[in-house]
Amino acid sequence: MQSPTARRAIAERDVYMDMPAGPQVSQHRALIHGETPGMKLMQEWTTVYFLYDLARDPGELTDLSRDRATLREMMGAYEDKLSTLHVVPVNAVR
Repeated sequence: MQSPTARRAIAERDVYMDMPAGPQVSQHRALIHGETPGMKLMQEWTTVYFLYDLARDPGELTDLSRDRATLREMMGAYEDKLSTLHVVPVNAVR
């Protein structure tokens, strides 16, 4: 018999990532939003966005950012998530 906790559905939550620059990628931020596996919005620099449907494109090969309606929806979710965060700048150690 399952416990009451085990029977409860797991609530979907957005996943926010803040990734530093590395030897092969620039600094970028991303949000995965929606029912798992969800949609992924990546932001590079301040105005460059990439959008992927992780259910249909798990390898992130087809950028959907030209779909303005979907991009607008994802950017709204991204802004909502950012409004809940307290950003703490970290200086790189040299």
